[in-house]
Amino acid sequence: MFVAICFLLLLTGCSGKDVNEKVRSGWPSHTRPDKWQKPRVFHTTVDKRYSERVFVWRVPLTQIADEKMLSPNKAYWFSVTEPNAMKPGPYKLQVDIYNERDYLVRLDVLDIYGNFKPHVKWINEKLLYVRLWWGRVLGVDFIFDVEKEQVIYKENINDGGIPFLQWQQAKGKRN
Repeated sequence: MFVAICFLLLLTGCSGKDVNEKVRSGWPSHTRPDKWQKPRVFHTTVDKRYSERVFVWRVPLTQIADEKMLSPNKAYWFSVTEPNAMKPGPYKLQVDIYNERDYLVRLDVLDIYGNFKPHVKWINEKLLYVRLWWGRVLGVDFIFDVEKEQVIYKENINDGGIPFLQWQQAKGKRN
């Protein structure tokens, strides 16, 4: 019985709130903007259209980048080829990853927004964190496992500036 109760709590959450509260509130994130003290970035599920812009390839280990970011254990490295925003788009982010194989793993992310610099950094010895923007208000966070050679986590990131202002204006009209 105890195991069944724990499982039920995991499925529904420990807050005692209905799991469909987000749907009923009409807001896709954890907290609605009317509860915020200031604008923030919030996370939502990745739209399939954007998932299809991330490609993982194996490429020959022929050219070694000059600027490499070593993993904490110094066994792996990555190099980033950022888009040149001075030229007309579309733009592509390219990350080459060395994972002690006879090839490089290449992450190509297509059609990114050229005005915001992508962020790529090590989380630990084998996981890379990537944040980039598709436009001014929508981007993506993902985590790439360099040993498994796959994305293991991804969520959209949303700039909450406009929703925050809209909720504040609506709140002002009600008072």
